[in-house]
Parts: sequence; C-alpha cells; structure tokens
Amino acid sequence: MKYTVVFIACIFAIYSFNKNANQLPNSNARVTQVNGLYVFTDCIPTNQFDSIGSVGLGFISGTQYDNIKTNLIKRTIKQFPEAEGLILKLNKNGLDKGIANVFKKQ
Repeated sequence: MKYTVVFIACIFAIYSFNKNANQLPNSNARVTQVNGLYVFTDCIPTNQFDSIGSVGLGFISGTQYDNIKTNLIKRTIKQFPEAEGLILKLNKNGLDKGIANVFKKQ
C-alpha cells in the first residue's frame, strides 16, 4: 500500500512537470515579416542572432510609425541584403535607428 501511494505521487509529479514544460511564457509573441525581414519593435528575438550593422533613418516625409518603419526596412534591405531581421530602436528625440541581424543556425 505504501508503495502504491508513492507510485501515484510520482505519476502526478511527472504529469505536472510535463504540463508546465509545454506552456510558453507570456512574453512570447509572433512578429510580423515585412519584405523578408522579421521586424522587432520594443523587443529582441528569443533565438540567438548576430548584429550585422545599424541603419539610420535618413530623410522621411513624416514622423508617423509606419513612415519610420518603412524607411528603416528599405534602408536595411539596401545596405544589408543578407539581413533576416530588424530591431527597431525608436527614441523620443528623433534619433531612430534599426539594427540589422542574422539568426544563428541551430
């Protein structure tokens, strides 16, 4: 009887561990892919990556998010055609930039 109780307790412990192992943290998300680049805003990739360069904003016709994002994506594709992702760094003072990256092969 004592071994049966221990066995059942072990089964419950294993089940509880496996149940929690399959859950993703609340901070996980899917990012959008625009013109072949995964665009990360206010976050960084969870997969390992190498930064390959930085892209400045240049001249744009407005200060709206879409204009800034589109400009940085175009400049990244032009300057770093091998880039797989872009981390947007948006600042209040207008010194917005993008960090081009490639993902490490796993």
